[in-house]
Amino acid sequence: MTTSEKQKNSRPKQKAPKTAFKPGVSGNPKGRPKKDLAISDILRNIANEVGEDGKEKKQAMLEKVINKALEGDKWAIEFYADRTEGKPKQSIEQINVDVDAGNWDKDKETSEEYINRVLSSNK
Repeated sequence: MTTSEKQKNSRPKQKAPKTAFKPGVSGNPKGRPKKDLAISDILRNIANEVGEDGKEKKQAMLEKVINKALEGDKWAIEFYADRTEGKPKQSIEQINVDVDAGNWDKDKETSEEYINRVLSSNK
């Protein structure tokens, strides 16, 4: 097909009529639909409510945790320390072991025994 044939067969591009989009009027007047609240949002809303004693519920809960910590409950002490001091960094020791599969007699020892033997010889 030659260029002149393509031009004959193709229609010219049409522009949208001037009345298709009115200035200042949204094509989606209601906007994006709202999402349902996540569990964390619901819990946060409940914790922010004011209880019968005039305190926010989250403040009353934290006072109970502190009282439990003062009574010696380990979980409450850890909870308090983790949130005020931060969790301690954990270090992981990595040992590189050169395993020679030719040095392992599968009939005489298990893989665990072999690994223990190799580790003890590397010390």
